[in-house]
Amino acid sequence: LMYCQNRYASLIYKLIALAICIFGQISDFASTGLGLEGYFYYTNLTNLLCLIYFAISVVHCARRIRDDGGRGEATFAPRFKGAVVLAITVTLLVYWLLLENQSSFTGTDGVKFHNTLPAVLSNYTVHLIVPLLTILDWVIFDPKGSFRKFDPLLWLIIPFSYIGLAVIIAQTGFVFREGGHYAYFFLDPSEVGLGGVVT
Repeated sequence: LMYCQNRYASLIYKLIALAICIFGQISDFASTGLGLEGYFYYTNLTNLLCLIYFAISVVHCARRIRDDGGRGEATFAPRFKGAVVLAITVTLLVYWLLLENQSSFTGTDGVKFHNTLPAVLSNYTVHLIVPLLTILDWVIFDPKGSFRKFDPLLWLIIPFSYIGLAVIIAQTGFVFREGGHYAYFFLDPSEVGLGGVVT
């Protein structure tokens, strides 16, 4: 499949994506008033992962331009990038399919906020714009065919590790603002039953 081999375009795209990731993190924490416990939410963890990945990618792409010129592939750790893309795609799909239509889930995965323009913009940034930018970066700038057969199974380590983290957090007795021990209703056996959690 064809992909854009203009490293300058890739660098500019990644710089814009990085700036939006930074904006998303700052604005989301500001609009919700969360502290470090904000990283108990999958959305914030995966947005942070994208921020880190784009920051490394900017440096990597700039070095490739310096060393090899402005044309060619410039993807940093393509197999790991697949894991990043999957992780943030889960954020996109879970929010818009499970959380967005629930009246109690009006902010970052359940954290209620005032319906102000900055808060709404923050919400769209972390749940829609950053995921789409990450997916499109792969679609536009990455050579295809670099993944191995079992890579998608390895990529699942990130979302499944979060489920493990969520269970650990719940066992500590931590209470989220929503009143439960889980950040998401679909991980809480007391709300959806064990079968619902497994599903």
